[in-house]
Amino acid sequence: RQVHEVVVHVRDLEHAVGSTSPIDPALAWDGVREVVDVLLPRQVRLGRTPEPTTAVRLVPTDVTAPEPAVLGRGDAVDVREPAERLLLLLWHRAHVAGLDPRAADVLAHALTP
Repeated sequence: RQVHEVVVHVRDLEHAVGSTSPIDPALAWDGVREVVDVLLPRQVRLGRTPEPTTAVRLVPTDVTAPEPAVLGRGDAVDVREPAERLLLLLWHRAHVAGLDPRAADVLAHALTP
């Protein structure tokens, strides 16, 4: 778990100095799965964020044959992006501009601690 958090904070530091390194797609996708499978359910259980009422199906474009990660329930909207961008979206480190507004609404909530 801590490797994902360190990756995000290293990205924060790199962004602050103006030069970011790419995040390995497999590592980024593992971080996405952690948010979807562990962190978001905990946030909901603790009352820190509501259960998403729109399903957002996260599909990495740079990871071979992954199962999509799904946030929420109901009608699904797809977000197809490189795994790094998906991870950064979940941690509020990437802008939601250009995404379906329903997905942007779900991603605006406190998905991570």
